[in-house]
Amino acid sequence: MIDRLLAGMVLGFFFYGGLKATVHNLATTHHPVLLTLGSAWLRFALTLAGFLFLMAGRWDYAVALLAGFTLGRFLCM
Repeated sequence: MIDRLLAGMVLGFFFYGGLKATVHNLATTHHPVLLTLGSAWLRFALTLAGFLFLMAGRWDYAVALLAGFTLGRFLCM
């Protein structure tokens, strides 16, 4: 179960780290809408795929992943 918690933290770091990088680069890009939407779609798709793959159809894995994801958010920001 601790492995799912750590995997959730990695997904949280990826998601919120990508968000932080996107917001940081918005002021210097020539296409802010494209950057925002592209980043959001990529982060959502990869995070959702990671959750679905790592959950393996078990609710207890989903809870551990979500807890790790939330913890990753607080540690990333």
